[in-house]
Amino acid sequence: MGLGAFRMYDGYYIGLMIALIWVGAFAAIVPTLFGAWGRFELDRGIGSCTIVKDSRRHSPKTILFLVAFVMPCCAIIICYARIFCIVHQATINSRPGTSSSAKSTRAIPANEISDPNSSEQGQ
Repeated sequence: MGLGAFRMYDGYYIGLMIALIWVGAFAAIVPTLFGAWGRFELDRGIGSCTIVKDSRRHSPKTILFLVAFVMPCCAIIICYARIFCIVHQATINSRPGTSSSAKSTRAIPANEISDPNSSEQGQ
C-alpha cells in the first residue's frame, strides 16, 4: 500500500466522511419529516413516538430498515471478511516453506556454507 492510500485518513477527508454520513441520515427521514411518506406521531399501541402510516397507508419503515440497517451490515460483513482473508493469507505466507517466495529465499545452514579462504579447497 503506497503512502497515497493514507491521504483518505487526513483530517479533511475524515470531516467530509462524517458530514456525508450525517447528511445521508437526515436525508433518509426528510420525506417522513414533511409528511410525504408516513409521518412522525405518537403510536398509542406502543406508547412511543414513531413513524406511523399516512392517510394513503404509506410507511417508510421497510425502506429505512433495508437502507439504514441491512446495507451497512452487509458492508461491514464484507469488509471484515476481506480483512480476515488478507490476514489469513499473510499468516500463511509468513510460515516458512508454505509459499513460493519463502521456498526460494530459504536460509542456508552455516555448516553448508563453504569458506573461499579455507585450505580445504586446494586439497
